[in-house]
Amino acid sequence: MSWRVIIRPNAEADLQDARSWYESQRTGLGDELLNEVRSAVRLLEEQPERRPIYYNGFRRLIAHRFPYKIFYRIEGAHVIVFRILHAKRDLRAFFLRAFVSWRLILPEKCSENRSQPKPRG
Repeated sequence: MSWRVIIRPNAEADLQDARSWYESQRTGLGDELLNEVRSAVRLLEEQPERRPIYYNGFRRLIAHRFPYKIFYRIEGAHVIVFRILHAKRDLRAFFLRAFVSWRLILPEKCSENRSQPKPRG
């Protein structure tokens, strides 16, 4: 089965920021980072379930050459990449914001977790 990978705008911005920084360090290094992330996305297209759940339904894929973690969730036939973060970042704030963001884009999933009022009778 081939999964469809969706990269959220925050993850795109993370990647562009990282690319710019690496490119400023050495010409071509930013493109090498992009190639590394492309390889990771191909892994997600093939076997996203291979990575265990890391926190609250989020999984992570750690890049091999660069110190970056790709945080994603599996929703149906889609793999949604929420962030691509440097390994040294404080991830607590990310998970708080990402959980709120996830609830906003997938309200039907969140409603399953809410307790439903019991009918009076």
